[in-house]
Amino acid sequence: MANYLAAARTDLFCSVIGVNRKTDAAGNPVVSAERVLPWIQDTGDADVWTKWNVTYRDVRIVDGSGELVDVYNLSANDLGVPENWTTLAQMIADAAVLPDEDNDRLSDLWELSEFGDLTTASGSEPDHLIAYAFGQTLARREPQLEVRMVRTDEGLYSEIELMTRMGSAAGLTYWMEISADGVSWAPLDVVPENSKPARPRFDGTALQTHTFRSRSLIDQPIGFIRGRTGFTSQ
Repeated sequence: MANYLAAARTDLFCSVIGVNRKTDAAGNPVVSAERVLPWIQDTGDADVWTKWNVTYRDVRIVDGSGELVDVYNLSANDLGVPENWTTLAQMIADAAVLPDEDNDRLSDLWELSEFGDLTTASGSEPDHLIAYAFGQTLARREPQLEVRMVRTDEGLYSEIELMTRMGSAAGLTYWMEISADGVSWAPLDVVPENSKPARPRFDGTALQTHTFRSRSLIDQPIGFIRGRTGFTSQ
C-alpha cells in the first residue's frame, strides 16, 4: 500500500506505520523480518491501543497535523478484496491532501496553527513561505540546517541535514546552494546514491529531515551554504 501510494500519487506524502499491541511483543521478529515497514511496539506506559480505543487490525488514518480522520478495520474489510484495497488507498490519499481553502498555496493546517485564521498568511510573502517551508515560526527562527563530515566505504563526504515540509505534498521543492563569498551562489553537487531518503518526524508537524551527501565542501573551501525552496509550479 505504501509503495503503491508513493508511486501512484507523487503529489502526496503518505506514510504507513505499524503499532504492535503491548501484549504481542514476541511476534515482532516475525512481523519485521524482510520488511521495511516502520514498526513500533506499544508499552504499558504508552498504552496507545487503549488511549486510541483500537480494535485489532484497525488502520487509523490521520491528516498532516496528526488528527484522526477515519478508521478502516482490515478484519471487516479484507484487503484481498480489490474494492476494499482501492477504498483504503483512496481514504489515505484523501487524508494526505493538504487543505488550502484560501488558495494561497500554504496549508490551512499550518496557517490556523500559526495565525489562527486563513487571512493573515500568504505564499507570496517571503517570510511566511520560509517559515512554512522549513518548519519554523515567525516568532522563533531555529537553525534548520546541520553540516558534518562522514566517512563511508566510498570515501569522505560532507553530510547536510535540512528540515522541510513533507516533500511535494506541500507543493514545494528544495535545493542546496554554496558560495565562497555569500554573494555568488551555485548549486551544491549532491551525490544522490549516497544521500539518505527523507525521514518523516511523525510528530504531527508534517515535517521531515532530508540528508544530502556531497564532496563539494571537502574538495574546495566553502564559506556559506543555504537551503532554498520554491513552489513546484508557478
